[in-house]
Amino acid sequence: MAKVILSWTIAPPLTPRTEGWLAQWPATLRRDGLRGTFCVSADFLLSLEAAGRFDVLDDLAWHETGLRFVPPAGPGPATASQDWWEATLRTAVEAIAEQLAILKGLLNHHPRAIAVAPADFSPAIGLAASRQGIPLVAHAPFEDTPVGTPLAFCGGIYLCRHLEAAPIFPDNRPVDAWLHDCREVCRRFGDDRVLLVGDDLGALAGRLEQTGDTAAWTERLLQFSRALGQADLPLTTCGDLSRRPPPDETAYLQPEQVLELARQVQSCLRPLAVGGRWYSLAELLAIFLQAGAQHLARGRLEERIYPHRLLGPVVPSPALGELLLRRDELLAACRDCWQSIFRRGAVPPVLHVFGTPTTPSALLYAAAQALVDDTSSMVKIPPGPLPQLHATRREIRQVADTLAETGTPQGRLVRNAILGQCWTARPWA
Repeated sequence: MAKVILSWTIAPPLTPRTEGWLAQWPATLRRDGLRGTFCVSADFLLSLEAAGRFDVLDDLAWHETGLRFVPPAGPGPATASQDWWEATLRTAVEAIAEQLAILKGLLNHHPRAIAVAPADFSPAIGLAASRQGIPLVAHAPFEDTPVGTPLAFCGGIYLCRHLEAAPIFPDNRPVDAWLHDCREVCRRFGDDRVLLVGDDLGALAGRLEQTGDTAAWTERLLQFSRALGQADLPLTTCGDLSRRPPPDETAYLQPEQVLELARQVQSCLRPLAVGGRWYSLAELLAIFLQAGAQHLARGRLEERIYPHRLLGPVVPSPALGELLLRRDELLAACRDCWQSIFRRGAVPPVLHVFGTPTTPSALLYAAAQALVDDTSSMVKIPPGPLPQLHATRREIRQVADTLAETGTPQGRLVRNAILGQCWTARPWA
């Protein structure tokens, strides 16, 4: 049976009526022993402090907390570039740090998740959150496939919302029928899946403001919490999901593992696994470039290699022509490109091999070929970019295209950044 995370988000704008109803959620669930993750905005916490609702802050602190991030408003640069990406990332880091300080000051918690409205999403937010020690992007616009499988993307762990509580408020759906569906979904999926059950409580409170029947909604909340507490669902938390084993010697790849990955990547350009660990395309490129540099220096692959967690390109790569090189020239190109990429900490959309532009995917394929076949004197760098045969890319593209439909320059920039950062996507385990 799949595990369940109860996750709720709260963000302004709120009215006195809706704020009072929302303030009951942490206490109600706490009374029934239902520890969930409340992703709350800094403004909501400040309003509770100003109103003297320290009881609500105490109830929130009993739960696991997350940050409902509200990005600062403001126009961005007109074109996608490395400067645009770095400016976007810097703005996100600064804004998250400011809102994070408020949350930690009032709840004495470091958040285990971050949530953001779909229209405000950018891969820079997930990366900025991970750099602030927030591992999970909850209620994310995409995840890995199949359903309930977290995706490692751009420094964070992404998990969608799978089941909403909104249909039971105020009385559109019986609570028992909703719980039956929840249990059936959990049974349908295996023990390795994680289902995120919850809602945007701010949006739900907007419906309450329209009806005005606070008493009925409060009674419904009590029924929902009691029934959920008796449902015996296998509950977990964002913190439990995101905890990883400490780095150890198994993080390094042995020569035979590198060769196994090189053989696999020639048949399908997608994230690959060896030794129980998954590696993104950006990480595979780092592995093969280091291996090529070893071959050039020693004539063979003899040392273990550390798989650096690199970022992918900021924008999708263009279509470029093929290139034919001697094997020693290709290995020298691997060494030079690795030095350049390592200094940047990211894979550019175009790499230069002896002054000739090529794409990362084409160089990845050629480097793998050179490692596997050490008898050929010539190696072809194919025209690129090569297709990425990974189901997650289709889902990410759908999200990116939806954001671009706004018609704004910022929407198109975010779309390009998402597609470029597909190189950092890999199954999370």
